[in-house]
Amino acid sequence: MIRRNFYITTFFALVCLSLTSPVTAQESLTLSVSPTLFDMSAEKGQSWQSSIKVINVNDYELTVYASVVDFIPRGESGEVSFISVNKEDELNNTLAEWISVTSDPIVVPSEQTVEIPFSIKVPADASPGGHYSAILIGTKPIQDSKKETKVQTSQMVTSLIFTRIAGDINESASIREFRTTKTFLARPEATFELRFENKGNVYLQPQGEIKITNMWGEERGIIPINQNSHYGKVPQKTIGSDGIRKFTFDWKGEWSVADIGRYKAVATLAYGGENRQFVNAETTFWVVPFKLLFGILISLIIFVFLVSWLIKLYVRRMLKLAGVDVENYLSEQRQTSNLNLKQNRV
Repeated sequence: MIRRNFYITTFFALVCLSLTSPVTAQESLTLSVSPTLFDMSAEKGQSWQSSIKVINVNDYELTVYASVVDFIPRGESGEVSFISVNKEDELNNTLAEWISVTSDPIVVPSEQTVEIPFSIKVPADASPGGHYSAILIGTKPIQDSKKETKVQTSQMVTSLIFTRIAGDINESASIREFRTTKTFLARPEATFELRFENKGNVYLQPQGEIKITNMWGEERGIIPINQNSHYGKVPQKTIGSDGIRKFTFDWKGEWSVADIGRYKAVATLAYGGENRQFVNAETTFWVVPFKLLFGILISLIIFVFLVSWLIKLYVRRMLKLAGVDVENYLSEQRQTSNLNLKQNRV
């Protein structure tokens, strides 16, 4: 199989969380597309048509070019690689090969929107499960020769396509890890890391929440996860990716002295398009205001010392008023105390 790869490093968070796809060049060139993500299900042999809106908010017209590539995730950090496919090889086993879009230059007038139609024809022998592709819209075309594939210096935006091909679908997942970055915190402010593992053959979108309670079982916060969102998808295991996606969430609770102590956080996630399934995990952490407690301890020590000193001062004054030689009296008291201590030891 002859494939020419090029790598455009970007964050998978951009891919699955916030793909608004604006691009601003140094010359104040702004380009965006809508929608930034297509999520579709298809049968083998089915055809599907849609379009991408290219939005030019500049005060001059733009000429853009559309290119179709496959993409695969890279590791857990969120990076992806776009892979250009040579359709002349006629392998017909990737989503990019099933997509047809014009390769002609497209003129977008100033402050206007142009729709670029495209179509997807799923072959009858397509493998079931998740398939991923992207349509790149750039101010220069991708150059593809027999020796290499490269992207010229260009302003480029992306619209991703997630496709689920019907068939022998396996939806299985687990929470690989759930923890806080720090176990002991001075304030009720924590960062949670959740690693979600996709064990199936189709992309999954975990949805749910993290519920945080104090040591008395009282709720102290809820963090929603991918609720009312099309983003946050986790592709299955592929070459270059083990099917694990790491999510990071920040939480800040209200400060209360009564809440000092052990906290518990429970993550509950639902996933699956055909049969809804659930997974959960929990972690614990401590909120201990060390500086405050240290200040209180020092204050108590100073207070005890001050009270003890005032009592001694008061006793001395009373003895003087009673005409007692304070020094002789205290000396006799010490001698008596030492004698009693020796007798107790014997």
